Amino acid sequence: RERMGYAMGMLQVGLGAGLAVGPMLGGALADAYGYASAFYVTSVMLALAGLVVLVWVHEDAESLQPRASGERFFSIWRRLLTQRGVSIGYLLRFLSQLGRMMVVPVAPLFVEMLAGDAGGVNSYTGLVIGGASAATTVSSILLGRLGDRLGYRKVAAASALMAGLLYIPQTFVSEVWQLLLLSVFVGAAMGGVIPTISALLASYSGGGEEGSVYGLDNAIRAAARTVAPMVGSWVMLGIGLRATFSVTGALFLLCALIAQAALPAAGKPAKVPPPAPYTRNW
Repeated sequence: RERMGYAMGMLQVGLGAGLAVGPMLGGALADAYGYASAFYVTSVMLALAGLVVLVWVHEDAESLQPRASGERFFSIWRRLLTQRGVSIGYLLRFLSQLGRMMVVPVAPLFVEMLAGDAGGVNSYTGLVIGGASAATTVSSILLGRLGDRLGYRKVAAASALMAGLLYIPQTFVSEVWQLLLLSVFVGAAMGGVIPTISALLASYSGGGEEGSVYGLDNAIRAAARTVAPMVGSWVMLGIGLRATFSVTGALFLLCALIAQAALPAAGKPAKVPPPAPYTRNW
């Protein structure tokens, strides 16, 4: 747990590498063998991933807290959310994921507007998104390890602040290379936001509750991914295409403020009473 930031950074490296390589591999398979082949290869890879976890990943049974077998699923979540650090961490996760995904439907249109008649819009868009993902992959290790030394809250707040300050200038770019450069810097800043929030959630929760903590974390990510394209489209239609980047920047500035002002120090979650023994009512 004392190296949770580094561990989450390494996890983000794997995720980032998959996001970078996956679309290229899927496109090559679709062009060479048809769209169905991509689904076959994906199924095999998922099966291999499950096999790797089953064979090579081992849990320390002694570290798992015994829990009443009948404890309600939602009662666990409710107990987790009573800890101030956990609830604020989930809020930061939702806002940061919302901000990241808001620009996804806008990016191709924005690149097309900047490129004009030059062509190569798909290549430019892929370069912008891929460059940001690559920067996130590299910086996740460095900033995750920095969080282990300096504190996850400090790194999360500083990284969110940098992301917000770097998103806003994208509103005013006039060339694709300017957008690419700023996107790479934003991606590097995101490498400090993503793993440190995960590390904070682990720090605030008790041992043996990681499954519940990260299960709810994934649900919140999915909710943000669902809402974000609609919010981005509303901003684009209501205010303007460029305004999407300003709104995203404002979201990350809000994240920085919340992280600095509301998050408790890592490893010092708010005190909550232990759960009452579960009794079955017939």
